[in-house]
Amino acid sequence: MANLTLKGIPDDLLERLRESAKSHRRSLNSEILVRLEGEEEEPRVNVEDLIAWTERFQERVKLPPLTDEFIEEAVNEGRP
Repeated sequence: MANLTLKGIPDDLLERLRESAKSHRRSLNSEILVRLEGEEEEPRVNVEDLIAWTERFQERVKLPPLTDEFIEEAVNEGRP
């Protein structure tokens, strides 16, 4: 197996990798290999940020709330 040396890793990235390795009970090397191999491709979503963004978007576009009645009207719109 080959070896690889990385230079210039930002301190905050290295710290996040170390924390992630610790939480997964892996070595730093193993953590990096797992990430490079793409075995853990779950997106990291901050739910509170997503909700806040959605609320700001809804205010901008001024759409009515997405209710069952609204969906039924939209589906039936234009039907004879």
